[in-house]
Amino acid sequence: MSNSMSKPLPTKTASAAQPQSSEPTFNILPHPAKTNDPADLQPGQGGGLKYGSGGAFDAFNTPGPFIPDQQMKSNFPQPLSHEELQAQQAQLNQLNRSNE
Repeated sequence: MSNSMSKPLPTKTASAAQPQSSEPTFNILPHPAKTNDPADLQPGQGGGLKYGSGGAFDAFNTPGPFIPDQQMKSNFPQPLSHEELQAQQAQLNQLNRSNE
């Protein structure tokens, strides 16, 4: 048994294995994608829902809430009272009904 294992098996060369023909030959190549995201195949562009690419997750990549300074706060108008808001609502409703 040891004699049969020590002998190298004969190998076929490419020219001996494939007869010469005029037909083209095609090989199956591996796909270049590393993930299932089609945007990964486009060079130089991010894609999908990645940060920094303009995707949907960029909404969560923000610096935080805007806090106005004291000067800006002092320029805000005073809030309307409940009665003033009710009067404005009645006026707008009356305008809306007259436009219909």
